[in-house]
Amino acid sequence: MATESCDDICLDDMACIPPSSTHLGKAPMVLDEFGCIAQLVMLNEADYPAIEQAISDSRVELRNGSAKYPIALPHLQKQVGGSFKRMMVQDASGKWYAFTAAVGCVNKRLIIVNGSFTFVDDILPEFLEMDICQISSSSEFEFFVGANTVSIECPDGTTKQYLKWVLVPKNLVP
Repeated sequence: MATESCDDICLDDMACIPPSSTHLGKAPMVLDEFGCIAQLVMLNEADYPAIEQAISDSRVELRNGSAKYPIALPHLQKQVGGSFKRMMVQDASGKWYAFTAAVGCVNKRLIIVNGSFTFVDDILPEFLEMDICQISSSSEFEFFVGANTVSIECPDGTTKQYLKWVLVPKNLVP
């Protein structure tokens, strides 16, 4: 605990002694409110891992992204519209990654399946087969919606077949 007399190692005493370096550490070193060197630690062991965040010119705290210790980046650059090459994702263990989309021969759609985000081929949805209704006369319609088989050549040399939406004029419907 720091005291006003600064009995611990103080910055003034360390002016001529460069700090040693190590590849592993116990805690980040900071200056306390009295100018003394101190360890920056979380109050509870369960709050780790955490990173240092400068809150102001005179205040540094450890933050872990929780509601109690949020990581605020209000000045983070913003992108409106357009496309991007990577996005930040978090796996089940809590590790963060820069996710890079794979290059494929069909567009992908981001969906949620059983509580997880998943990319699927952007093709004719399967549930449409259940929602198709029967009609008794074609005279009430100008077009009908149909599906046509489309083959797509992929960069790896394979061919994939999908269904593509088509409008069928009513004069072509028997």
